[in-house]
Amino acid sequence: MILHDWNLETKMHLVRAEAEAWCAEVRAGLPAGCAAEVVVFPSFPLLAAVAAALAGSGVEVGGQDLHREAAGAFTGDVAGRQLADAGCAWVLCGHSERRRDHAEGDELVAAKARAALAAGLTPIACVGETRDERHSGRTFDVLARQLEPLPDDPRLVLAYEPVWAIG
Repeated sequence: MILHDWNLETKMHLVRAEAEAWCAEVRAGLPAGCAAEVVVFPSFPLLAAVAAALAGSGVEVGGQDLHREAAGAFTGDVAGRQLADAGCAWVLCGHSERRRDHAEGDELVAAKARAALAAGLTPIACVGETRDERHSGRTFDVLARQLEPLPDDPRLVLAYEPVWAIG
């Protein structure tokens, strides 16, 4: 089954009423006994509303990012415990747009993954190469560089997200 606007939950598109309607559509579209693990990543202002709207559905909620520190004066950032308190079980670390738009490097992504684990969240560490890196034959070097600093923890989930294939 294909759900309308499936990708909108991971971007900066919806307001609360739209997100709640989207969640109702997701709930209605889930097949009975679905064995797939489904996680959605709404923008920060929608986390609690989406978690409430999906409660009991089997669909889990994750944050799009978190700060590497557990707490502090970091305007505009969010701590892992705040994500957990809002109903999140997951969090993205190192999404290609964060790496590109906010210059997040491999060490910072690894620090965020460690912060997620410390907060009881499951981090999804995103790795992947650009088109130029792919065409120059550096894919495996880039992936090795991105993977090396990540914590060795069985709770860490890897997402291969080649930048050239997004959008």
